[in-house]
Amino acid sequence: MKKIFLVLGCLLFAAALSAADLLSGIRPDQLKATAGKMEVIRKNGKPALRITGTIPTRPAGKNGYVTGAITFAAPFSLEGKSLVIELDAPDNPMGFYVRAYNAGAKKASWSFQAWKNPLKNVKKLTLSAKRNGKLNWEKGAISGDKADKIQKIEFFIGSNLHQSKQTITITALEIIPEI
Repeated sequence: MKKIFLVLGCLLFAAALSAADLLSGIRPDQLKATAGKMEVIRKNGKPALRITGTIPTRPAGKNGYVTGAITFAAPFSLEGKSLVIELDAPDNPMGFYVRAYNAGAKKASWSFQAWKNPLKNVKKLTLSAKRNGKLNWEKGAISGDKADKIQKIEFFIGSNLHQSKQTITITALEIIPEI
């Protein structure tokens, strides 16, 4: 029994060591909000990202979005990995999307989305290629390329409640071995 705990402890320790913290060292010039505002803040002594904005007015029946993207200094691979997002979404957005783009790509290599308040009571998302429990894999929104040169991750907060205020704080963004 002691051997089992020792082996499990070693595996957990190795997984923790192999996690890559994507928010460490992030700078404001790496952020771009196409609607709303995206900024680096400190939460519990660590860097975090806050995306805020007002859902724009759109024609009847159309959804509006607040969006923000991070461009990383160097590309990284998500092949055989999971992307862990820890967040706080006090406004409980109606829709949420996460897309990961290879360097220079116009179309995402990974894309997830969900509607019907996907972040209600959610503090952590673990995304792996083609699957996740809370967000749906968006096959039609991806290029089909391997996610092996990721340089940009984009977040969309969606709603059909025009002029509603939205805020999401991403407190951790990490790459871990695929779960």
